[in-house]
Amino acid sequence: MLSSTVKKKILRWLICIVSAVILLALAGILLLDTIAKSVAERRVRAETGMDTKIGKFSIGLRSATIHIENFVLKNPPEFGGETFVEMPELFVEYDRDALRSGKLHLKLVRININQVHVVESKEGKKNVDELQKHPAKSKAPGGSTNKSDPAFTFDAIDTLDVTLKTARFTSFKNPDQNLEHDLGIRHETFKNLKTEKDFQTAAALLTLKAGAHFLLSGKLLNHVTLLKQGANAGKETKNVLEELAEPVRTKTEPTNP
Repeated sequence: MLSSTVKKKILRWLICIVSAVILLALAGILLLDTIAKSVAERRVRAETGMDTKIGKFSIGLRSATIHIENFVLKNPPEFGGETFVEMPELFVEYDRDALRSGKLHLKLVRININQVHVVESKEGKKNVDELQKHPAKSKAPGGSTNKSDPAFTFDAIDTLDVTLKTARFTSFKNPDQNLEHDLGIRHETFKNLKTEKDFQTAAALLTLKAGAHFLLSGKLLNHVTLLKQGANAGKETKNVLEELAEPVRTKTEPTNP
């Protein structure tokens, strides 16, 4: 099963990868689309250690938009070589005036992820853990940390539209644990994301909704599994809610003398 830690790693790395692609696109606004696509493929490959393919990379100079289609990350041979992330579309509308002032203000970000494939090797390593060996050079949502990237200061995302369809888990170590299920996230919309905490909250809510959809999808075939997964989901929900409430609790609790 996909643990809470693995789910958080997946969401964190998806955010980092998408942020890197957006920053690379903005850095290449004055380049030809084909050049920007090639640069983005090389940089994402360098940051993730995975083969990267982008079907179409379009930068609208008049409309201040970026449109990426058929973005694919491939697992290394150690993890079977199949697709890790399949993203049919990433659409971004940005504020050109803010960009000229060094601020990254995105009016609309629409992400459609068709598949995320977590793989466990025969040695028990997971592909999401291996990504730790390739630390992302682009912070999310704070902007870029690479000297060759433009020095943008993150301002806000007015609207974030997320679709997450299928999650797969393949274990070469324990094949009986293999699974595939629908995450149930279709055009989930978040407004006015301005801080890292806003992104953490959005990611936590997406994780909770995906977990609830799995529990209610009818794929759990016996009461023992249902009770076990229900308990795990309840524990994860409690942990997430405690994390979200921590800043409020810190402000409201009296200080010990």
